[in-house]
Amino acid sequence: ADDGRDDEPELLPTLLPHVFLQGAMGIAMGLSTSIPTFTQESLVKVLKGMLQGKKVTPRALTKVLKMQFPFGGDAPLDAEWQEEALDLMKTGKGSIYVYCDFHVDEKTKSLVITGVPPRMRPDTLMEKLRDSGYFTYVADEKGKGCKTPALIVAKFNRTARPADAIDDLDNVLASKVPFQIAVVERSWDEEQNKIVADIYQWGVGELLEHWLEWRLE
Repeated sequence: ADDGRDDEPELLPTLLPHVFLQGAMGIAMGLSTSIPTFTQESLVKVLKGMLQGKKVTPRALTKVLKMQFPFGGDAPLDAEWQEEALDLMKTGKGSIYVYCDFHVDEKTKSLVITGVPPRMRPDTLMEKLRDSGYFTYVADEKGKGCKTPALIVAKFNRTARPADAIDDLDNVLASKVPFQIAVVERSWDEEQNKIVADIYQWGVGELLEHWLEWRLE
């Protein structure tokens, strides 16, 4: 039929680059990749800007894109201490500090952790909190009906000042997570009569540019 109802599409492109919505990890001979995951809202904002012709610089990406993680964690990319955030945007390789999601409950005088970043084990985290000397009680209280990825409660002792304790526990509450964006592009080689693969290391911005060009095509 002329309306295309009898035609089968060869490709069904998505509206957004899922590789940045779901992340990816992989190891092969001489190659490894660990692709970061960003929130849908921040990714849409960047893509809209690119479609409108705005120049998306690595520094702009650190201010707009917001990372997300399966079990929580916060990584403010534009913070001064996040030195490798620009490298991740430029070259696709960089290690990012990811903090626990936490707050201080003034009523119970407790440090409440509701999200644990990648590469951090909850049991190891609790052991370090116990050894710090700031708490009289540290336990995993996550149970049925808990709406947060984690729920670790640490009650401050009488002499502890929460603000000072949190400053001192900076390294305990953070995890340094390495990322490397390695992309494999496969194509058919007519001369060799086989599929060949080219490997690239792209920055976040470069990968988005290539994806957008492909999507528009």
